[in-house]
Amino acid sequence: MVILETAAIGAAGYGLWRGGEAATNKTKEAWNEHQRHQYRRERRNELTQKCKERKEKCAQLNLLRESGGRKGGVPPSSDLVASSTNATTRTPSSSVLDRMRADHGRASGTGGRLKTLFKKK
Repeated sequence: MVILETAAIGAAGYGLWRGGEAATNKTKEAWNEHQRHQYRRERRNELTQKCKERKEKCAQLNLLRESGGRKGGVPPSSDLVASSTNATTRTPSSSVLDRMRADHGRASGTGGRLKTLFKKK
């Protein structure tokens, strides 16, 4: 009889130990899942915020494109006007080499004088 009681107590103790171990594992899994869910929620909030910012920026860019580069009635800077007029004056049939020569000719207007100043004697 004593042996049976001892065996029953041992089995109960083993069952409690295994049950406690399983409960601990389940708690750890639940905590990890909670942390993952919290991380996903934060990332989702960041993503929606970035999407909103991108949409706003795209809308502003489209407004600028539609208004011809003028924001609030302010005319575009002279650099932008000059580059856009150069782009529109070129014909689509001109070759890349012709365009490079034309650009080089414009850029080397002062370069010719510099070459003569620093010419080797």
